[in-house]
Amino acid sequence: MYKQIHFMGLFIVMSHMAIAQSPHGKMFVIDCSKCHTSNDWTFDQISSTFNHDSTSFPLIGQHEYLNCRSCHSTLLFNEAPSECISCHTDIHQQTLGHDCARCHSPNSWVVENITQLHEKTSFPLMGVHASVDCNKCHQNETNVRFSPTGTECVNCHFDEYNAAKMPDHIKLGFGNDCASCHSLLETDWNTEKVDHNFFPLEQGHKINDCKVCHKS
Repeated sequence: MYKQIHFMGLFIVMSHMAIAQSPHGKMFVIDCSKCHTSNDWTFDQISSTFNHDSTSFPLIGQHEYLNCRSCHSTLLFNEAPSECISCHTDIHQQTLGHDCARCHSPNSWVVENITQLHEKTSFPLMGVHASVDCNKCHQNETNVRFSPTGTECVNCHFDEYNAAKMPDHIKLGFGNDCASCHSLLETDWNTEKVDHNFFPLEQGHKINDCKVCHKS
């Protein structure tokens, strides 16, 4: 419906047609035809020409095949959260933080570079530690909960330290820093790496066979 009004000697035709309000909110400004046709407002995810890459959350990997409603529970699309934890249950129970992308990719939940990822922590997996089952150190009620564990040798090897008898570590007052005598590259506890500063092996004492002095 139109109406003529007189303004400064001119007749102006004004429309009474109301401007439609977008149900997607003021912040979502795109051409309606990217998602809708002139026939109706039905949205067809397959035929739509809208490119999600134009947003702050490009659809990569498995996200590309999701139904839009999986993330957009309302028509206010800008309100959809972009944090991983908003859509994915944290099976690690916050022991690894909320950023799933630190270890996982949108393509798969399988983590194939755990050793490299562990280099970013306070305990890089060097030597034999690189091949140890995660749950040998992270002993929790589930195999996917990785509560922080100590970074000292004795935190994991306390039982071996107490059980050592040749030589008897406790009786002889050995420290519990395993790395001071044992190598991270060896698969057993045999060692030739001994800090003998308490009695420097010099001159006539410069020998390689410990058993020459240590009879037991």
